[in-house]
Amino acid sequence: MERNRTGGIHRFCILLILLSAITACERHEGQRSTMNTSSISAKLEAVDFSVIDELSGLRPEDAFPIIEKALVHSNPDVRELGILALDKRPEAAATDLLMKSLLDEDESVQLASIRALMKRPAKRMIPELRKILDDVDPDVQPEIVLLMGMCDDPGQIEYLQQMLVKAQSGNQEELSTNCNLALARLGEARARNRIMARFESEYVEDRRDALGDIEYIHDPKLLVPLTSLLNDTVMAMDIGKDPEHVYLRLCDLFVLSANAVLGRPFPFAERGRAFSEDERRIVASYIEQHIKR
Repeated sequence: MERNRTGGIHRFCILLILLSAITACERHEGQRSTMNTSSISAKLEAVDFSVIDELSGLRPEDAFPIIEKALVHSNPDVRELGILALDKRPEAAATDLLMKSLLDEDESVQLASIRALMKRPAKRMIPELRKILDDVDPDVQPEIVLLMGMCDDPGQIEYLQQMLVKAQSGNQEELSTNCNLALARLGEARARNRIMARFESEYVEDRRDALGDIEYIHDPKLLVPLTSLLNDTVMAMDIGKDPEHVYLRLCDLFVLSANAVLGRPFPFAERGRAFSEDERRIVASYIEQHIKR
């Protein structure tokens, strides 16, 4: 009996030691968390971009209160930094905060919110986007229309058609262009025909810009009638500075656009260089073999 009593006391002592160690660890973790959040808040105030990675590494319950404070800061640069931090967060709460920031009084913050939302478009955004469209800066409206198109909801076609007519009658060129782009992405035939007609232009700038439209529409089937561009060696863009100045031909830009639309199957398709005939033949062969006409 004495042995049992002694063993029980021994186990009890071990349990107390373990509980003490756990409590000490929790206290230390809490102190470290407080220090971290204080340091992060100071970096936000200083508009230190390194804070973005730090915020992305915090638990949601620690990160979001800090970000929410940044989003109501008087300095728009701090608010924009908060948007960039939200861009790194995968949670639905981040999307909700980005949606609210579309109504920020500063245009640069609104645009940063749109760019972040374009990486996570979802149909659930549509009702709110339609509701706020008339309240945002007119210069921001065309970007919201592009975001609406990226939500891939064909139910918005009629709404966007009406908006296109209104924009055209009001001579709102950029809004008209983006309404047409959004409609083309959603599969509206007339809008797509208008985009494809640009490839018939005698001006290389029109054909170059139309390739950017194809990337936005993001439908591989549209690449099929455009494969002749792989042989178009007219100079379309110059990038970089001397001595590393690079001239890109239309065929090079088509490779880049095709790579983006197809999900980047071409490891050689790096922006900033011209592509050989063999590389362009690989692209043509891939399109022929993998895309249903």
